[in-house]
Amino acid sequence: MCSSKIEYTCWYMVLCSVIVTCVGLLPDEGKSWHNSSRERHHLMPPPPDEYPPLKEERPDKRPDKCWLQYDSEVCEVFKPYTVWFYSTTYEACMPFTYYGCNRNENWLSSCEECREECNSDVCAEEHHVKGWHN
Repeated sequence: MCSSKIEYTCWYMVLCSVIVTCVGLLPDEGKSWHNSSRERHHLMPPPPDEYPPLKEERPDKRPDKCWLQYDSEVCEVFKPYTVWFYSTTYEACMPFTYYGCNRNENWLSSCEECREECNSDVCAEEHHVKGWHN
């Protein structure tokens, strides 16, 4: 709630890399889009098309495909076989049983390919991860 006489809930959110707390937002006779903490009322933020584009940054530079979840949906047509994916949870290449449906790009034919594509030093074969189930 803002400190002015009008009470309302915040209706506008800006997605940022940091959490932004919503303060009371009121228009300033529709003339300006500035903000002054000394004023007794708060102003509306500019419309979304006036914000600079948000950067999507990840701390590590693995390719996008390495961030996809594995997909092991069952298809009755194919014989299941083991393939590899990069697990962002365990930061390791992990095997999973592929049944022939809905393959995404985080589907690699070997541990070596996964290591190379996703810059991983660890394969689940060599480094058993506690609690991992396929």
